Amino acid sequence: MQKITGQLYIRAEHETEYRRWDDLSKEEMEKISECLNREAAKAGGFHEAA
Repeated sequence: MQKITGQLYIRAEHETEYRRWDDLSKEEMEKISECLNREAAKAGGFHEAA
């Protein structure tokens, strides 16, 4: 699998400007990564354990 390269920009629904992933705080990165991983798992048919 090739490593994805490029720039990632992100913004919250209430924000008007996009921010670079590299400029986010560590806490923001972890929160967003966790959310994306959960959504990817759901799309792949995995279920969260209770």
